[in-house]
Amino acid sequence: MSIRAPRPVDALARFLAVATALKNTKQRWFEDWQLLRHAAVPLASLEGDPAELASRLRATMDAFEKRTRWWQDTHGSLRIPLAAQVLQSGGTVDEHLAELARAATLFRAHKLRRGGSGEVLAIQILAEQAPDRRVTESQVRRLRAIFDWIKRDHPWTVSAADYPTIALLAATAVEPEQIGMRVEGIVEDLRERGFKQRAAALTTSHVLFFHPLKDRSACERFEALWHEFRARGLRMQSGDYDELALLAFAPGTASSVASRVLEHRVSIDALRPKPDRNTSFSLACGTAFLELVGGDRALRRLSRIQAAVQIQSILRARQAAATASAAGAA
Repeated sequence: MSIRAPRPVDALARFLAVATALKNTKQRWFEDWQLLRHAAVPLASLEGDPAELASRLRATMDAFEKRTRWWQDTHGSLRIPLAAQVLQSGGTVDEHLAELARAATLFRAHKLRRGGSGEVLAIQILAEQAPDRRVTESQVRRLRAIFDWIKRDHPWTVSAADYPTIALLAATAVEPEQIGMRVEGIVEDLRERGFKQRAAALTTSHVLFFHPLKDRSACERFEALWHEFRARGLRMQSGDYDELALLAFAPGTASSVASRVLEHRVSIDALRPKPDRNTSFSLACGTAFLELVGGDRALRRLSRIQAAVQIQSILRARQAAATASAAGAA
């Protein structure tokens, strides 16, 4: 069964309680604390005792592991965010795995190449948008059309890794050609402002597409947050684009939003094992955003999708590091 979103709560306190409960529950000799804590951010919006939520998350992770093979994407670290998704949306692990397999056949039918974690997360996003949580052929056809339009402007950049945010764009009623044109306009605006990392800017444009302000104003908001954090001594990099894209939707001035994030980061830094600087900043952006938007369901949903994108970024970075290491050893 699904868990209802509660009235606005202290998102930081809820997150810390769930994260602490995860630390106090049964552990293995090696724990993926980075992904576990990222998965705990959206759980801060759910009702229930934190210890119970932590136990249910671990039980659901175990269920994914038992029902999948070691070589499958859903068997490894990806089972952590998938388990969190089951807790948020309801249903069983078997139902979620069956839907992933069924939707994957639709992706192949529309000649979308296998996308690993990107495909799995995109299917989850599409399912969340479907009335009965069953991905439709029309959704996949639309995702393919939008993918093709964006790839015209970014033939060497857009890939299966972009499936999740393109799945988000597919939920709109805007024509694929118009989406492609607006996305490209946002990318160019960001590049003119100095945000030149193309892949990161492209993902950011997919999120800013939904901003209630005009595209130029949304980019200005993004830039203001970037400069605010840099003025406070943070070493900002392209890996922070997606967090700032989310924060651009939060109410308040850039200064007040940055202050709230850094306040949260102090408490998150106290967790053990201690998160690294990038992780603590990312987690603080997530909890601060939930606190600032309160009970806004649409923005909370956007937060969950941004968390999925962040998790995918972590998995891709790990894969790239492993590939580089193997190449260096050869």
